[in-house]
This record gives sequence, structure tokens and C-alpha cells, in this order.
Amino acid sequence: MIELLFAAGSMVAQSVSPATAAVAPQLRNAEDVITYSDYPEEALRRREYGITSIVLQVTAQGSISACAVTESSGSPTLDRKTCAVYVKRARFTPATDATGQPIAAEFRVGTSWGVEDHQPSTLMSVPLLVKTLPPEYRDPVKARLLFDASGRVARCDVTTTSGSGAADRAACTYIRTILIVTPPKAATSDVAPVAVRYLTASYLVQPGETAAPR
Repeated sequence: MIELLFAAGSMVAQSVSPATAAVAPQLRNAEDVITYSDYPEEALRRREYGITSIVLQVTAQGSISACAVTESSGSPTLDRKTCAVYVKRARFTPATDATGQPIAAEFRVGTSWGVEDHQPSTLMSVPLLVKTLPPEYRDPVKARLLFDASGRVARCDVTTTSGSGAADRAACTYIRTILIVTPPKAATSDVAPVAVRYLTASYLVQPGETAAPR
């Protein structure tokens, strides 16, 4: 069992599948989907900014059949642009079931739009202070977080393991108790509010303590 002594986090700066999906859809061109050149001119003129979280319906063929805004940036222009760009450019490897067959599934992603001094981020960095590090620990835990309508963590999906399953699980368990975001509001009333954020949780040994031998 990993004993967490202290945690403090600050904002620094994808996918959910049905239970039948053994492997979630994989976005193959994440770095190329949205660039600053996609910022709508009217939104820039009005100095609109914010975070838009969306859910994409990815078919068994890897195409996108629908997009819904689960966290509005507050700007309809930015929300519409987020969906439009993902539907046009995103390229997916479809989800698969337990037998390896392609199936339809959901993919969630958060996009930040910033202008001038207003630079919201979907990235969260949290240091976790412990007495000892597990011998398997190698790197910070990276996870995708989903926040519900109350602004609290509803789901923590590890995207990059620390090397220690126990450390991964402990990070997600603790993060659920400390992180809160502004409650998300969906763009329409028929869509459940969900905010998407990306976590990096780094384990640090308490001063005076030592890491476990490896």
C-alpha cells in the first residue's frame, strides 16, 4: 500500500468506450487535428477563449458519426469549431472488443482555446509526496480525467503507467478526493456535462526518506 503524505497541484499545459470495448479508439493524428490557425476570426475579434470538451462517436470503420459538446467554452463559435475540425481531420483506429473485432465506441477529448493573457489549459500537474517509492516506479503517472456535472472526478483512466500498478491506482484514488474543476455545462440540455482534463502525477519522496531499493 502506498501512503500519500501530501499533494499540491496546479494547472500547467480522450477517450471513453462502452463496457464492451476491450481497446478504446486510438486517435492517430492528435498533434495535427487543431492548430492556432484554426482559431475563428470572429472569436479572436471578440477575445473569446475557454475549454471545449467533446464526445465523438467513432464507428467500427474508424470514421466519426457524431460529435457533441459536453463542456462548453462559453463561446458557441469555439464549440462549433472544435467539433467541425475533429470531424473533418481526426483519424482513428477503431475500438475492438474482447475478440479483437472492431466496434463502435466513444472518444472524449478536451481542447483549450486561448487568446493573449487568457490561456486556459486542459493539463493538470500534481506532485504526490510519499515516504518511499515502490521499486517498480519509473516515471510520473499520466491519466485522462473526466469530471461530472458537479466538477468532481468521475473517472480516471491511466494512459501512461508509472511502472507500478499500485502507484497508478493510488494516484487515481487520491486525485478523486482533491481535484475539482468549475462544473461543466454542455452546449445543449440533452447532453450530459463532462469535462476532460489530462493529469501528470509525479511521486516525490519526503525529505529525509529514501526510495525503495531496486
